[in-house]
Amino acid sequence: MEQQAIITVKDLRTYFYSDKRCNKVLNGVSFELYKGRTLCVVGESGCGKSQTLRSILGLLKQPGRITGGEIRYKGADIAKMSQRELQKIRGKEISMIFQEPMTALNPVLRIRSQMYEAFEGEKLSKEEKRRRAIELLKLVGIHPVVVHGGGPQIGNMLEKLEIRSEFREGLRVTDDATMNVVEMVLVGSVNKDIVNQINRAGARAVGLSGKDGMLLHAEKKAMVVPRENHPPEIIDLGNVGRVTRVETTLIFSLMKDGFVPVIAPVGVDDEGHTYNINADAVAGAVAGALRARRLIMLTDVAGVLDPEGKLIQSIRVEDAAGLYENGTVTGGMIPKLNCCIDAIEQGVEKVMIVDGRVENCVLLELLTDQGVGTEIVGEER
Repeated sequence: MEQQAIITVKDLRTYFYSDKRCNKVLNGVSFELYKGRTLCVVGESGCGKSQTLRSILGLLKQPGRITGGEIRYKGADIAKMSQRELQKIRGKEISMIFQEPMTALNPVLRIRSQMYEAFEGEKLSKEEKRRRAIELLKLVGIHPVVVHGGGPQIGNMLEKLEIRSEFREGLRVTDDATMNVVEMVLVGSVNKDIVNQINRAGARAVGLSGKDGMLLHAEKKAMVVPRENHPPEIIDLGNVGRVTRVETTLIFSLMKDGFVPVIAPVGVDDEGHTYNINADAVAGAVAGALRARRLIMLTDVAGVLDPEGKLIQSIRVEDAAGLYENGTVTGGMIPKLNCCIDAIEQGVEKVMIVDGRVENCVLLELLTDQGVGTEIVGEER
């Protein structure tokens, strides 16, 4: 039996009339709310959040008036309910929670808090909170695209299959046998698990690899390591590639239809040869090709740290070279920061390196003033 929505709002229009003009406060609001689900109404002060709820509860004050649309509670038309019937559900079945006066001047902070409180109330796991965050981003008009890696899972599978794994300069040397395992784990396991969790959270996700629709054009990655007083070392990484082009048509088509694309970092060349590509590099290339406003790199550290171990909240692209030279940025953070800079140079407005271990880190980064990681920005436009 199909579950019935508790509240159904369809094409709701609420206008405020005065002698001189008509203000269309709500114009075509529609949504459904089912049992066990959380609806967050997000917007700037004065955008109509409170009037939406007042309209639903029959609490509109003059000169406001519902001029069209439909509001149903458990199938019953609220507009046809008597005041006695409405009083039975107000505060008991449907209620309004207003902003706290002390935080009303900072609505973004309050939005984040309300989302967090809703998640906490449902006792969700960290993974589930992240998937719900993706759903909420879509609801507030942000269109996420997910690019994932899977290094630990690949390592575990290679160990089970007794296939030796070697790293050079932080990249996995990928022979043909290793490439088969990489593709199997990334595309067949990790990707589908993320897609499933996003779908369970209420959004609609579609899993992709770089082979689908020739999404990620790639070529073999050449690695040359300079050596002091010696000729440079040329390292053959096997089937490790770099992105040469991103076909964005498929991604835009999925987003237009309301799907969340989830991309595994496996690329292909014109001859059909498969490549294992660093997930950060793929994320940067995809964000640049989409001209994304934001790119969020999730990692297992707080962000870029200064020599004293304190978080650097903001880095300008032109200042990055100095951080390499003075040893502030070392190890695995070097290629990650390089990917961030490449994305900025390709047109991404801002890139953030964020600690993925922090609960609700994506929401905190996008919906608060300071965020929770390090931002990388280019020249002011």
